[in-house]
Amino acid sequence: MRIRDIVHVSGPALRIGLNDSGEGHLALQLSDPAKVQASTVQLDLYGGELLAGFVLTARLASPDEDIAEERSGGPFGCRISLRGKTRRASIDIRQAGQSLIVSNLLWDRLYAELLIALAHGRHGNHGAFPPRRDSRAHSRLLH
Repeated sequence: MRIRDIVHVSGPALRIGLNDSGEGHLALQLSDPAKVQASTVQLDLYGGELLAGFVLTARLASPDEDIAEERSGGPFGCRISLRGKTRRASIDIRQAGQSLIVSNLLWDRLYAELLIALAHGRHGNHGAFPPRRDSRAHSRLLH
C-alpha cells in the first residue's frame, strides 16, 4: 500500500492511496484526510489517468474556458467535472453517491502524485510499497 497526503499551507488537503482493490487489481483511493466523514472515491488505473489528464487540462485552460466533463465506466466508474472558473475552480469527482472536491491549490501536487502512483500501478509491483506501520506514519507533501 502506498499513501501520500498532499497538504497546502492554507488548509486544503488530499490523501491519495494505491492499494489492492480486493479483486487482484490496483486501485487509487482519494479522500480528504481533514474530514472525519470524508468522501472517498476509488479509481482504477484508467480513471486515474483520466483524472491526471483532466487536472492538466484544467491547469492549462484560459480563465473563461469551459472544460467538458470526463466519465469512466466499469466497477470504479466516475464523473470528473470542473466547478467554477478555471483560476479559482475545484475539480469535482463523483462516484456512486460520493463526491470529492479537489481545490485548485492541490492540482500540481495531485498531478505529480498521480503520475507516480500510476507508474507503480502499471508496473504492478506490490513490493514497491513498504508495509504501513501506523496511520500517522505516511508521507506528507507540503505545497
